[in-house]
Amino acid sequence: MTPDHALALEALAVDAANLSSAKVAAPLTKATIYYKPDTEEAARREATGLTAVTRLDWLDRLMNLPIGLPVPGDDLTKYDRRDFLRLPPGRVDLTLDGVVRRITRPLDVKLAVVTGRQWRPGLTRASRYASYCPRALVLTGSPKDLHDAAVTADLYGIGLVINACCEPELVVAPAPFEQYRHTPAGWAFLEEVHRQAVKGENCGTVTAQKGTTGRGGE
Repeated sequence: MTPDHALALEALAVDAANLSSAKVAAPLTKATIYYKPDTEEAARREATGLTAVTRLDWLDRLMNLPIGLPVPGDDLTKYDRRDFLRLPPGRVDLTLDGVVRRITRPLDVKLAVVTGRQWRPGLTRASRYASYCPRALVLTGSPKDLHDAAVTADLYGIGLVINACCEPELVVAPAPFEQYRHTPAGWAFLEEVHRQAVKGENCGTVTAQKGTTGRGGE
């Protein structure tokens, strides 16, 4: 983990030593995602051969089921019963008492970090994660119009780190993320991060490092 990323994590008061990270290329934009895995769910998925579920229609139906409690077939629509019968193993159990949902969200995203050289396109890319998690933009240098960059980043709640190539400085702290409701799209985002992390591409454990904080640090 680089010091500039550590600064953004420190601003959120995140226990970085217990986080994992994955470089995600899709579906939003390139970013390094720092997350807390659900180890029990990860172990359950590995045992059943399940990686990720990204189909929105399946997630929509699964969200309407309680976890670990049977839902009688008579309480489900014919379309629900049809889809649950088609689900691959690891998602639900079909019992005499009804359908039991086993799958849950695989992780909790703490921060999405986007890197770049220019703050305007960087903030645009970081904004694509607004519905899912806190965000931060890490710039390799310091823009001439730093005041405008800081005001804009603060307006949109995006953390801003400058001079990542030499002495990183936190200019704006990422705003806390407020999730007003759970949606299939939000769950699908977590599943996509989990899928890319399981692939083992560009992922690993985060090690916190100290850095120099500027205005906006906590």
